[in-house]
Amino acid sequence: MKSNKFNLVIMVILGAVLFYFIIISSVTFNCSNNKTCFNNKAVLCQPALYTYENQGNIFEYRILGREIDESCKIEIKLAKVSEASSLETKLLFENKAMKCTFPKKVLEISPIQETSGILNYCTGPLKEATLELMIKKLYGTIAQNLGGVLKQIYNNQTVNSLTNPSTPITDYTTTNGTLK
Repeated sequence: MKSNKFNLVIMVILGAVLFYFIIISSVTFNCSNNKTCFNNKAVLCQPALYTYENQGNIFEYRILGREIDESCKIEIKLAKVSEASSLETKLLFENKAMKCTFPKKVLEISPIQETSGILNYCTGPLKEATLELMIKKLYGTIAQNLGGVLKQIYNNQTVNSLTNPSTPITDYTTTNGTLK
């Protein structure tokens, strides 16, 4: 009889301890805009929420929890785009999020906000929007410089044709007109 009561007490205590840890680990701590608080929680991979404002853009960081391999899953959301941003930028980025899986060592070395190559750890619409913008900017830079490059090629061919008359001069047509 005493053994059954003892076992029951032990089971209740173990159940209470387990319940406590389940509740504590599932409750998200609100760090508000305290970067240090959030980064301390990130190193431990404890659920937390952090709001970060940068040049009028409002980001929400949420620690979702630990993965099987001890990495930490964190969601980054661009909740509000700066009022100074274009409509195209707002449509591309506002309310987009990405989920990132950071190895524990990365979080111990530097805060998430200062981690280089952050997109390497992430997937989702915010990452896709960021890559899309990068490609558009790269394409714009290439298009701006293409006319100058073609003109330089043409000038080099002109020099070649003057020094070697058997080389014909070719006209190049661009969206801005024909280079001669």
